[in-house]
Amino acid sequence: MNTTDNADISGKQSAQQAFETHQNQKNNQQSFLSALFMGNFRQELIQSLSSQPNRNREEFRVFYTTMKHWLRSVDSDEIDRTGKIPAAIHENLVALGAFGMQIDPAFGGLGLSQIEYNMIMKLIASRDVNLTALISAHQTIALVLQNFGTEDQKKQYVPRLAKGAMAAFALSENDAGADPSKISASVQELPDGDGYMLNGEKVWTPNANASAFFVVIAKHDTAGERSAFIVDANSDGVEIAHSNQFMGMRALDNCVIRFTNVQIPSENLLWEKGKGSALAQITENYGRMALPACAAGSAKTCLEIARSWAAERKQWGRYLGHHESIAHKIANIAGYTFAMDAVADLAAKMTDNEPDIRMETAIAKLYNTEAVWGIIDDTLQIRSGRGYETAESQKNRGEQPVPVERLMRDWRISTIVHGSSEMMRVSIASEVLGKHYQKTSLLFDRKTSRKSKFAALPGFLTYYLQWYAKLALSVSIFPKYRSFGRLAKHVRFVERTSRKLARHTFHGVLRYGNRLEKRQAFLGRLVDIAAELFAITAVTHRAHQEFLQGNRNAANIADIFCRQSRRRIDLLFHELWKDNDRVNYKLGRQVLDKQFTWLEVGSAGVTCRDKTSKKNIQEEDPVVAEIMTSVFLN
Repeated sequence: MNTTDNADISGKQSAQQAFETHQNQKNNQQSFLSALFMGNFRQELIQSLSSQPNRNREEFRVFYTTMKHWLRSVDSDEIDRTGKIPAAIHENLVALGAFGMQIDPAFGGLGLSQIEYNMIMKLIASRDVNLTALISAHQTIALVLQNFGTEDQKKQYVPRLAKGAMAAFALSENDAGADPSKISASVQELPDGDGYMLNGEKVWTPNANASAFFVVIAKHDTAGERSAFIVDANSDGVEIAHSNQFMGMRALDNCVIRFTNVQIPSENLLWEKGKGSALAQITENYGRMALPACAAGSAKTCLEIARSWAAERKQWGRYLGHHESIAHKIANIAGYTFAMDAVADLAAKMTDNEPDIRMETAIAKLYNTEAVWGIIDDTLQIRSGRGYETAESQKNRGEQPVPVERLMRDWRISTIVHGSSEMMRVSIASEVLGKHYQKTSLLFDRKTSRKSKFAALPGFLTYYLQWYAKLALSVSIFPKYRSFGRLAKHVRFVERTSRKLARHTFHGVLRYGNRLEKRQAFLGRLVDIAAELFAITAVTHRAHQEFLQGNRNAANIADIFCRQSRRRIDLLFHELWKDNDRVNYKLGRQVLDKQFTWLEVGSAGVTCRDKTSKKNIQEEDPVVAEIMTSVFLN
């Protein structure tokens, strides 16, 4: 495979050129979701993806099949119990080439496209999420160095990564999270100008213990610039200060790293000085790319578990799956699994062909991680007590170990990592609003003079009257999209509803002006509508492709999912303007202001500190203090 097939965010450009093109707005072609929010349903883009050549190459087929058979030998319960990925597994993954999946063959990698890589990640996630975290975090750094490193950096580091040497991305900090603008880790240029001195601490760094080097984002003392640096793990002053422990993914190697006067050579500056924040954003986007596929892979496991159990387990004289309430849950699991699979694949296809799909990646991550959590919850409910019981306990009493409990623990992090669901909604909405604010900023800015507002008004009216009229007058009628057969009505619904979404977004801008950025619940509903429209688009596209390949069953499940999705969209539109957002916000602030602490009476207290000291007890209740002192506190 040539290098252009492997360009993840750049199409046929280099990654640097693609990013700078976007930043300078030289690329006037709107991405699918960017256009959708403005009322333009770009079905031709989806059709162009359909015409892409078959990527199931023979080399990939062999790799996929080998990986599938090898995964069956992995003891995920042992990994969960010990909190360690055995060295033998790491060695097997190296032998398979798994650590170089997206690395260019010129550097010793497999050169998989995003769609091929996603297929492998689905497979791995269906078995063990710990392994997906190990590989995905590693692969992210490989892509960053391959796409943004100098030629010397690529030659020095990328082949090592392809052979299994580990690397980690050190961004998050205690008081900054993953926001590079808030980080405190800093670098100072050395007096001779030949390097930097790094000081600071990073938390939640994946693969830290096993890494040979880190990519660290740090700020310069002057001008608030942030840059990225390659730091050797064996450098003096690098310390693994703490190994973090989590409720799930117990084999996750995630640590606190402390840097004390660490010297970094000048040639280890990654990309360019001052582009650390941009690189952090790109790295997070790379990290997001695998999550939708991993979620779909685990959803497939849940579907298998739910189907098998509901077909063999009898309750009240009938098979469990024959009870309507359970059948509905199974239908829900199947519909969402099909949709998640389609969403992950569509986003991957776009990644292989579009210059900038940050919104699509964010939507796919948001949609699939929230959907998989619901699927796991339904699966646990169907398995009942066995769903809550650990796989090890089931095995020890002679039953087949089915790890639903572990799936729930492992996947709870998914709506948090690489951007929480709340953050994703705000981020996506901000990009959408930016397009409107470019046109309306002068009119809504209180500092703008009346004269300037009147001068801007004709241009505003000319643009929006034409734009709005086009949205209002366009129609989506039969026989448009008739090649989709019975699903054509759902494709027309997406086109029609995209215009409605654009109108309601504009109504929000007019009603709230610059204050709209603070109406996060309102904006979240707009994003959720777009996410459902994206899912319907992916589902109809996938079902159509399945039909062309002879699978007529796909249209049935696609039709049911689209019907359910349309009901969710109708509800979101209804709640858009008839909501309780203001009263909910007011109540939340009142709770923060301690107006409802009386509700906490009856709790022993979790966040309380020093409540068992003799002085505190004496002040609270002298009688109790005497008992506590004589019995417990001596």
